[in-house]
Amino acid sequence: MKITSLSGLFCLSGNTADGFTPAGAGVPASKCDLVGNPFEESLSGQQRQSLAFANLIAGVRQRTAGAITVAIENAGSARPSMPYPARVESLTAGEWNRAAAANNRVEFAAESSSDR
Repeated sequence: MKITSLSGLFCLSGNTADGFTPAGAGVPASKCDLVGNPFEESLSGQQRQSLAFANLIAGVRQRTAGAITVAIENAGSARPSMPYPARVESLTAGEWNRAAAANNRVEFAAESSSDR
């Protein structure tokens, strides 16, 4: 089993000292203080996993005597599933963030050992 987390690049308002929040839907996208995902980018691989999730993965390996393995990958923002809108003057943060939300996802894929 392969689990891949992918992050969307959001139009955000704020700053590094006080933090960032999604910009208001009607805010022009050109006024974003940051386009990205600073929360996701600041976490290590272990920090992305809750203790309960880590225990679940370990349990799968133990219960199946290693027959089922789980690989976890963070692909960042490299593979958007929805294209981001063109950056035109009329583009709003709401329109941009709809695409970012669709691109902020987790994918699960079953692979046979012969696929490797």
